[in-house]
Amino acid sequence: MEAAFLALILFALFFGFFYLIWKNTSSSNEKIDEMEDGTWKVILQINSKVGRVVGITLMSLVFLVITIWILSYLLGV
Repeated sequence: MEAAFLALILFALFFGFFYLIWKNTSSSNEKIDEMEDGTWKVILQINSKVGRVVGITLMSLVFLVITIWILSYLLGV
């Protein structure tokens, strides 16, 4: 019961972070579209896409480590 509650909290945190990453990058894309200078627009679009990929990758790795930790706790390894 305690482990299930902990797992539920961790899942909620993971999806909360994922949502924040997605929301921040999508709002920055809207601001980028309003810019007139073409060079800076391209650079900022590349940075926001790289930031999204890096952020999602890091959160996936954190989620994987936490999941392995919970499974090892449940299995008593």
